[in-house]
Amino acid sequence: MKFVQRTLGEAADVSAGQDSASRDYIRIAACVILGIAVVNVLIWATVEVGVRFISVQREAALFSFIGGENDGASELTLYRETLEKLREHPDVPPYPYRLLLLEEEEPNAFAIIGGAIGVTKGLVEALEDDEIAIAFLIGHELGHFANRDHLRGAGRALLLAGCQSIVFPRGGGDLMGGLTYNAIVTAYSRKQEEQADRFGLRLVYDYYGEADGATRLLERLREKHKIPEWAYMFTTHPGPDRRIQLLQQELERIKAEEEN
Repeated sequence: MKFVQRTLGEAADVSAGQDSASRDYIRIAACVILGIAVVNVLIWATVEVGVRFISVQREAALFSFIGGENDGASELTLYRETLEKLREHPDVPPYPYRLLLLEEEEPNAFAIIGGAIGVTKGLVEALEDDEIAIAFLIGHELGHFANRDHLRGAGRALLLAGCQSIVFPRGGGDLMGGLTYNAIVTAYSRKQEEQADRFGLRLVYDYYGEADGATRLLERLREKHKIPEWAYMFTTHPGPDRRIQLLQQELERIKAEEEN
């Protein structure tokens, strides 16, 4: 028997098969990206509509249970006195504000749904009795309440978690969901922080007649962490240098406005 070698033809074209598979992968990736984009647009729209229909009073009533045994901590006496002063400003929404002392060493503060403001022990130690810096801190958190940032953040997180539980009922999408959420809110959160900074600065200036000490908190945090400014590209907060610069510019604008 004579062996005759035959050509395998196009069916054995490995490169053609690889190209086809690559196109399939690209289509799948495009569909996934499009699906994520559509879901997040729907989440954003739903939250924006929901925020408009949830009044301050309704929100406060729904989440009045948020609190803790450290609500009356003596370390927050100056914070409470300052809060009582600033909440009288006409731009501050009428929440039943309360302060919570959080057992954390990292200097931080949070606007919590329902009207609570969480302050860490690390922040209390960093600010000591610097009333202007404390007033700016509280004014910043009041700015989040005025813009309903906290409600938007909670709404997005809850809706995204719900979508994730439907698509990945066994929890396999935790990492994907977390990365997706962080990618969406990072830039938006920076904008929120800058708006809250301007709001807080305005409150301090209107009550105290000056706000030159408002940046002291940011200066102290900058010295404590010593993180390069470029690293804040990957965080939800702008870097201290940028925030200080924007506050100085805003303060100059306010003073110029007052002079005219």
